[in-house]
Amino acid sequence: MKKLTIIITMFLMTACAPRPLPQPLPTPEPEVRTITILPVAIVTSDNQNKKTRKGLTAGQRELSRLLHDFFRNNSRVHFLSPDQTATYNQGYETKEEIQKLGRRLHTDALMIWEISRYREKDGGNYSVGHPSSVAFSYHLISTATGATLCGDKIDHTQEPLTENLLSLKTFLKRGGKWVSAARLMSDILPPTLEQCKYLKADKNAAGQ
Repeated sequence: MKKLTIIITMFLMTACAPRPLPQPLPTPEPEVRTITILPVAIVTSDNQNKKTRKGLTAGQRELSRLLHDFFRNNSRVHFLSPDQTATYNQGYETKEEIQKLGRRLHTDALMIWEISRYREKDGGNYSVGHPSSVAFSYHLISTATGATLCGDKIDHTQEPLTENLLSLKTFLKRGGKWVSAARLMSDILPPTLEQCKYLKADKNAAGQ
């Protein structure tokens, strides 16, 4: 009888014990087979002077050139020209606009770039009034979900070695010189893009 009582008690304890809630299944990552890069957009403000706007235009051209160079062996990546972009006559700021443009372009992701500062150094290689300075950003957005897959915002001004001893390696790599805004941007862009797993080049194309 005592044994039966123990069995019944254990059964009741098991039946009353809270059952673990089912865990939600992980959301599958969107497949990114094709990427379309939109033209680099310039971010302007009312207080920008003519010289600043001219610098941004130069920076827009330089950033576009560097992007074409970086992705030249990646067959998954395609560039949309300003003229092509204008023909679609739509924005790409909201989730709905991004998904609509993605369907029209038959692409899995849109890459949106903006540049907000491109200031050339004032001086020579070893003495400057102010150093080169750049600021730009990007977002890689899934056209299936409208979610941002990866992105980054860069705001960088060359520093003298006396202010940042941690930059010794970079300082020596640049020959101890004050570099141009183009060089500054070209140093920053590749490691920035390499952090995004969706931007890896095709294995077959990498050996070309």
